[in-house]
Amino acid sequence: HQLRVLSPTLLELVLINTKAPDPARVTMWDFVDSSGMLNLPPASAFVVQANGRQIPVQAVGFKRRALYAPLIDWPKTIADRDLRILNGLYLRLSSPIADNETVEVQNPAANVWPATMSFVDIADPNRWNPAFHVNQVGYMPGFVKKAMVGYHLGSMGEMDIPPSTFTLVDTKTFGTVYQGQLAPRPDVGFAITPLPYQKVLEADFTAFRTPGEYLLVVPGLGGSLPFLIHDGIAATGARAYALGLYHQRC
Repeated sequence: HQLRVLSPTLLELVLINTKAPDPARVTMWDFVDSSGMLNLPPASAFVVQANGRQIPVQAVGFKRRALYAPLIDWPKTIADRDLRILNGLYLRLSSPIADNETVEVQNPAANVWPATMSFVDIADPNRWNPAFHVNQVGYMPGFVKKAMVGYHLGSMGEMDIPPSTFTLVDTKTFGTVYQGQLAPRPDVGFAITPLPYQKVLEADFTAFRTPGEYLLVVPGLGGSLPFLIHDGIAATGARAYALGLYHQRC
């Protein structure tokens, strides 16, 4: 379990749990009934404090998906089952959290999680945020370099991310080496309602060509996982291609 500060007014409480085979229910955070109806705890069930000051919760959302579910080879038994479920509780706050404040979410009635569990995080300006999507293989200095910022909050829909500046931060010095503007990048081609990926923003840093290891950072949101800009990135594609040919005996 873990707390993440997604934005100054949005928190994500993460819990990984499991369930036995049907008709068993999930072990915790069983907020969805057999008909698919959502029944969430009220906002009043949570107490949020930032450096000791209390911030009211305005709204609660929920997301659940399978995180890890390996195939079981026959004739292994059900004892080999290892289903892990990723649950996300989302709390929208009435006022913002400031950078570097220590945030704690409590459930005084202990009816959402036991008193032994703790949800605490620090709003570090460079903290990792799952809303950032960069190329983890890396980028070639002279080629196109783009990243996306967007996140789905389950029953709350897509995360609202206002257009803002972004910076590239050197992971060694934590100094800013490049700055640009996030631009709307809604996806196209879907014919479902509601349309997905409509609140995604794009960071284009193609003009930056200096090799190194960097973070993509947006004020108030934190940053991405570290990534490389380096000429050697092309070798990873060549190596994967060569290994594919080798292992298929082509």
